[in-house]
Amino acid sequence: MKKFISFNELATQKKVQVIPMDSSDVKEFNLFMKQAARESSKNSQRANSTASKAYLTR
Repeated sequence: MKKFISFNELATQKKVQVIPMDSSDVKEFNLFMKQAARESSKNSQRANSTASKAYLTR
């Protein structure tokens, strides 16, 4: 079975410098995701209203 390693152990193995994220980046990302969710919801509602007007035939 493969042994799982932590993020810090992997960074050490790959010789990568770990830099903590700035909290302002998180706020911007959260705002972006909220906007994306709103837009997706609007598009879904539009799709549903359009689909309800379509006639299905055999």
